[in-house]
Amino acid sequence: MQRAILAIFCMTLVFGVERAEAREAVTPARTADEVSDQFNQTGRAMPMTVALHDDGRSLGEVVIRVDSDDGIAVSKGSLTSVLQDIADAATLSRLAALPEMIPLHSLKANGLDISFDKRQIILVMGLAIARRKDNEISFASSPSITSGALAKPSTISGYVNTFLQSDYLWESEQTGLRMDVEATVRAGNFVFESEFALENSVNSQFCPPGALCLFDHSSGLKRRGSRMVYDLADWQDRLTIGDTRSQAATFQRAPDVLGITLEHAPAKLDPTKPIRATGSQSFILERSGTVDVLINGAVAQRLHLPPGSHNLRDLPLRAGANDITLLITDETGATRTLHFNSFSAYALLGVGKSEWSVTGGVPSYYADGQIGHVNNRYIASAFARYGWSDQITVEAHAQADNNLIMSGGGAIVATSFGIWGIQLAASRADAGSERSDMIGTGTGGAARITWDLTGAYNAESLRLSAEIHSGGFRSPGQVNVAPTGILYPVFDSKMSFSAAYTRQLWDTWQTAVTASYNVANDTFTSANPLVARGDRYHLDLSLTRPVWDNATISGTVGYSNEVYSRSFSRISGAHLNDAKGEWWAGIRLFWHTGVKTFVTAANDTLSQRSVVAGTTQSSSGLNAWTTTVVVSDDRALGNAAVDGAVTYRGQRAEVTAGHDSPMQVFGLGQSGVSLGQQRSRVRVGTALVFAGNTVAISAPVSGDGGFAILSAHPSLGDRTITAGTAGNLRAESGILGPAVVTGLAAYVPQTLPIDVVDLPLGYSLGASGFDVRPSYKSGYNLQVGSGYSVSAFGTLVDSRGTPLALAGGLASNGVKHATVSTNQSGKFAADGLAEGRWTLTMESESGPVGYVIEVPPGTQGLLRLGVLTPVKG
Repeated sequence: MQRAILAIFCMTLVFGVERAEAREAVTPARTADEVSDQFNQTGRAMPMTVALHDDGRSLGEVVIRVDSDDGIAVSKGSLTSVLQDIADAATLSRLAALPEMIPLHSLKANGLDISFDKRQIILVMGLAIARRKDNEISFASSPSITSGALAKPSTISGYVNTFLQSDYLWESEQTGLRMDVEATVRAGNFVFESEFALENSVNSQFCPPGALCLFDHSSGLKRRGSRMVYDLADWQDRLTIGDTRSQAATFQRAPDVLGITLEHAPAKLDPTKPIRATGSQSFILERSGTVDVLINGAVAQRLHLPPGSHNLRDLPLRAGANDITLLITDETGATRTLHFNSFSAYALLGVGKSEWSVTGGVPSYYADGQIGHVNNRYIASAFARYGWSDQITVEAHAQADNNLIMSGGGAIVATSFGIWGIQLAASRADAGSERSDMIGTGTGGAARITWDLTGAYNAESLRLSAEIHSGGFRSPGQVNVAPTGILYPVFDSKMSFSAAYTRQLWDTWQTAVTASYNVANDTFTSANPLVARGDRYHLDLSLTRPVWDNATISGTVGYSNEVYSRSFSRISGAHLNDAKGEWWAGIRLFWHTGVKTFVTAANDTLSQRSVVAGTTQSSSGLNAWTTTVVVSDDRALGNAAVDGAVTYRGQRAEVTAGHDSPMQVFGLGQSGVSLGQQRSRVRVGTALVFAGNTVAISAPVSGDGGFAILSAHPSLGDRTITAGTAGNLRAESGILGPAVVTGLAAYVPQTLPIDVVDLPLGYSLGASGFDVRPSYKSGYNLQVGSGYSVSAFGTLVDSRGTPLALAGGLASNGVKHATVSTNQSGKFAADGLAEGRWTLTMESESGPVGYVIEVPPGTQGLLRLGVLTPVKG
């Protein structure tokens, strides 16, 4: 696009600035002012290659013949090639029956209304919607590539994220200091990662809500994890050695381990091609327009589409019922909204697709900010899923630790009566382990059955599930949680039954009924003393509807006993065994008050807790401010809190400042509010990144894809380089060094738009952006600008002084090449040149014609060449 704009600019400049010069240098009878409306003035048939445009977009190039009377005939072969993915089968069949060179009037008679625009020298097509092929829009397809060749990441790259945090505790007048470091080095396809922290003796962390914290805080250097990752991207496999996490199937646990994981993970290593079985929807556009696709209220993608019928497929749906909304704005500004409902069984894989994982090692846990390992314990885990067809997915799994083994399998089957799932498993525990008294011995089995059904017109859905465990069934990987020092209540059931029914009511109301009953496993034992006993159940009815623009309210009433505990002031167990049910009610509001402002409010009588939270963001991308305020009230504990934070993300750092203000609320004869331990905090994060031989400073690198350093070519001097768009600036160079784009998505093709502030007039940047497809935590070293930045313009004449009209050729310095073409007056523009001697060879009726272009040293931007005559010999 930038090349096209530059060429148009140069040609415009040529027509305006050089008009007088051209009149003097060119034969008077052939000046631009005296050229007639006749396009072809050669007196003979003239072949040309021109672009075919459809609704303002170029479909490709087509060969045409311009006759001496300006009649236009189009090559059938080249036209068919361009229309192969545009026109329907009937239109292509009629086109195949026509002769090789087809006049425009014959094309129109056969449903292809194509005209020739003399001013732009393009073909313009008007194809009826009925004659267009349905356009398949895949949410899994790779983003369109609009710039040059795909850039390659550096062989050696890496980054060190450093976060410095200071917390001030007002009541104890103590200051907590903490430094977190995340170091990553990529060498070829090997990635080495390590995370660690350095803390002083002040524990500035609050215990998580709903947990009991017993650990003793210690100062010093604390390792949080280290690993090596190796991707076989072509095979969609990943090998991880070190601190890793096992992947879990039905009935399996997924503990952290120090060991090895080998997984086949298409969703990670090729996310643009989903392996899930999905549905599709279709719609028709009478005119080109913009379509915002919202799935369950969130914008999934914005599409710019031409007229025609379009099918949406590979929608990123969640499991269960999905609400799909299309907000369509056509080129006239008219808007309309389409609604769909779809149901997705997330466990279904596409036919022939698979995913699997194998893990083995020593179980790990985290305590006081550092990783620990369970001595003399081992665990191995594996599972595999395979799409037998789009309607049947099968799975198998196995898991074992020192004295317990569990294995099983199952299938997901889609039928006209809903989607059925069944999983079976069996376990055997051997005696003789020091932990056998905790998990029991002997054999056991388990079964799980699910049924998902979508009603008429997808307006309702029903999901039923049942899971049964025998008394001796156990899952390996039960780790003693005492060393972690953070305990949450646990509950184990031997039978679980659940149901969920949703239905659309009227135009805006939606209702949901959910129920569950869990039969307690009274023989369950655990190292965690917070074990809830007694059967647990709930029955809830919810209604949801919009209340005003961009706001939705939901109300729920129900009967439940699923709140295990409201206080951990003591470990008596009595409050965990309270299984008495009670009626409760709750209300929730979600309000999208602006483009980047969200407010949520919730209250329920079951947990006796109220929360109001608001978040606003100044903009997207670089130099964005985000403010969050959360107000909560826990009436059961008599606690309340007001927490707030402001975060700024710039090119070189990310800064967060916040304050947490817990309060004790007195009642029952006492009144008033007492402030708890107030905490003020400041957190600053920055990163040192390197790729190849370039080092830079940036904000912390996030995500799995890595970063890109954008360095300026010396010809650009100290001009500012930017990446991104006006509404989403992603990087900017400055006095602290080059621009750095962070947060690149792994294995997703994407384009980084680039620009240079105060770019010299006519300076050729080449491509308008860099195409990248980052591998896992890779780094790019990309140079903006080059020595080939000169844009030259002038007029070409033949040996008789006549303008060399409508000719094409190639300019070369022996290393680089640049294409050149002339208009009817012989004027040309060529970009991408560098200082030195260039030979220009143009094709004419009488054969090749040679010219010489001299680019003086130190030339930048535009170079005016005047009138060039052929070189002799």
